[in-house]
Amino acid sequence: DPLVAHLASVVIGCAAMTTLTDSESPRECRMREDGDVPESRNRKKQVFTPPPEKAPAKAIHGGRWVAPVMLTCFIVGLLWLVVFYLAGSEIPLMRDLNNWNILVGMGLIAIGFVVSTQWR
Repeated sequence: DPLVAHLASVVIGCAAMTTLTDSESPRECRMREDGDVPESRNRKKQVFTPPPEKAPAKAIHGGRWVAPVMLTCFIVGLLWLVVFYLAGSEIPLMRDLNNWNILVGMGLIAIGFVVSTQWR
């Protein structure tokens, strides 16, 4: 029955079918007698050629000033906060700034973090 053969070829996917001859329509597939799957032809693969190597990038250093400025900002900001909490009411400048001392200390620490991004 041609309908059954067509359905079988669709379900099987013509995996174990023979190749078509010129007289057959493309929708018809015949089962091979031995039931083996035919081996596909090998395609010639292009030889992989790696991309050309880029010239090594010149190392850009942040300079010798980065580490000292970063550490100074961290330490001064931390000391500013510690001194404010321990003796802020007795130091005239800190007493005038009141709670803005927290912003000064955190600002110095934040500047230290911004400077640290320049460290290579």
